[in-house]
Amino acid sequence: GMMDMWRPLAARMWPALLAMALVPPQARGALGAQFPAMVRSAGHDNGSFPEFYAADGRLDVVTSWGFTVVTLADNASLMDAQTFRTDHPDQAKAMVKFIDHISEGNFVMIASKGDVYHGLADRVKEAIRSCGGESIDELTSQGAYALLGRKGGEALAEQVSEQGDGPAVVASVYGRGGVAGVDILVQSAGFSDGNFAKIFLNGDELGLSTGRGWNAVFLRPDGAFLASH
Repeated sequence: GMMDMWRPLAARMWPALLAMALVPPQARGALGAQFPAMVRSAGHDNGSFPEFYAADGRLDVVTSWGFTVVTLADNASLMDAQTFRTDHPDQAKAMVKFIDHISEGNFVMIASKGDVYHGLADRVKEAIRSCGGESIDELTSQGAYALLGRKGGEALAEQVSEQGDGPAVVASVYGRGGVAGVDILVQSAGFSDGNFAKIFLNGDELGLSTGRGWNAVFLRPDGAFLASH
């Protein structure tokens, strides 16, 4: 279930803000078969890794240095996944070609591993923007990038995290039909990075009173705020 999807994230972040977009199976029909999804990317200072989640768990994706691009079917199943070391011109060209061949409207996840800032070509940025990644120009050295988007459309959720700011974590409810996707952005920092927890819903920060430990936010399937604890 949705809680199982978040446990790998919760186990690795302390302190953390846990955002739960509760979409029970019985409600998915009314939502037009919509599913929760999450992308997590950590820069060098935080472990240098990307992770991808959809529906009830983590996707089995092999990653390495560079940008990993994942495509999802409407039922949240994995369609394809490739990693590109974009500081190599041939790999940059291959990533552009891979994204260009993704069908319009398909759901796309992109996350970085390692310092992908150096050697990042404009054509790669343009390919990422074609999936909704309008913030890719904000990426800096040793930073992290995470995107949940749609080919030929806008981002459902996107985050760029600078070195020392912790992992880039984005989550959304995606699918076709029903209500529009709900964009959820979670930011959490340990003591040395500011010791804060924030959650943004559709681009607006929720005015939450957070304390030490786990902070949970409960939302309706349509994104309406229910409660926090």
